[in-house]
Amino acid sequence: MLLETCANEFESYIKGLFKNPRMLTKTLAEVPVVGGVFIPDLMDHTPFLLQVCRALCARERFRQDAPEWPILPLHEQDIEAAMENDDDRRLNLVGLFSNSLKSADWSYDEHPRFDHYARGLMAYRHTPIEVRTDPHLLAKFPPLPLVGLTDGDLYWRSPERIMEDRQYSAWVYEMDARREEGIPMQALDEWVREQVPMFVGCC
Repeated sequence: MLLETCANEFESYIKGLFKNPRMLTKTLAEVPVVGGVFIPDLMDHTPFLLQVCRALCARERFRQDAPEWPILPLHEQDIEAAMENDDDRRLNLVGLFSNSLKSADWSYDEHPRFDHYARGLMAYRHTPIEVRTDPHLLAKFPPLPLVGLTDGDLYWRSPERIMEDRQYSAWVYEMDARREEGIPMQALDEWVREQVPMFVGCC
């Protein structure tokens, strides 16, 4: 009964955030908590409600998992500021983790835990060198390659998403070439069906 009451109050709180959102223009409003834009009068808010809910839950889960670390930033501007902070490598790492969670739609259980992700970053050649070579972070997170950190991106992806992203990039590249040469275009799903499955790996 108590759990249900808490869940209902949390749902009401999130819905309340969207009742009077910060308007950016006459028609565009900022998505509460995480940033981004939506059109209050025309758009279904449900996907944004779920996004905000997952983000807030992720922050609380992170607080429980890593209580000694800075609070997990959720707003896109705060995430960027954390990643670019020149004075605090711990904050850089938390910002990178938050950005990775955001890329995974804040799915905390699907995404690798903070320590696994951090160890993966320390072993990843595309990680900013000031983070990757920080002696305190190296001592805390001995480098260990993480499958899902690949293609130069600093956010983790599932094998399925890596496949989809690579297919989409290849499709865009080929369609641009076709456009320049006057060759008929092709829908993504049709093009993908004709391709040899792409290799998905860690690099």
